[in-house]
Amino acid sequence: MDDRSAEIISYYKNLPYQTQSQRTYDILLEMIALDELPQKNIYTEMELTQMLQIGRTPLRDALKLLEFDSIIETIPRLGIQVRELRLEDYFLQTEVRTTLEFMVTRRACKLIPKDQRERLARLNDDFISVAKKGDRLALYRIDRSIHTLIDECCKNPYAVRALTPLRFFEQRVHYLLGLIYSDIDKILNQEHYYYVDGIISGDPDAACGHFDNMIENTLKLVKLQVDAHMGLPFIAE
Repeated sequence: MDDRSAEIISYYKNLPYQTQSQRTYDILLEMIALDELPQKNIYTEMELTQMLQIGRTPLRDALKLLEFDSIIETIPRLGIQVRELRLEDYFLQTEVRTTLEFMVTRRACKLIPKDQRERLARLNDDFISVAKKGDRLALYRIDRSIHTLIDECCKNPYAVRALTPLRFFEQRVHYLLGLIYSDIDKILNQEHYYYVDGIISGDPDAACGHFDNMIENTLKLVKLQVDAHMGLPFIAE
């Protein structure tokens, strides 16, 4: 286990959780998002329990949730594997995600109360501050907190549930693209800041416009990678 994996496990073990299963889910989610559990490897339950220092029951519960979200898959008699990241899928998923995100954004702009507006503003300031430092681990965590708060404000659990695997797919794509295109993080993080600022200001058109800019910038780079790999699974060099 490398230092970052150890830090991720330590971070979540020091946070309050109602269940060990949810804690384990979040640990695995972050490790997958940041490529700490590469998609080419197969992991057994024993390996994961030893790595995460948890029991088999919370691990199995977390793995069931990850499989339900199409993040991992079970390889019979071998173990589990992170689902292959195929960039061609990004175009199809983006069609669905954009529609849902626009709906969530517009509802959040309309329904966000003052106290959550202030909390979102603080998180957004933290986001841009951490982005300037290039701390991608902290950025991932703040981004999740921001979207959790926006989701609470939109008050549509059906849309939020449908968005969960789509957003995670996006996070994996952004992380791997960032290893190739160093400027992409700066562009996307700035648009992300303005997107959240639009929600704070109660301006759905501005918020959706900046979200659309994020998607369009990512689509351009995804297309370059799809062309370069000719349909092969995406692997950052």
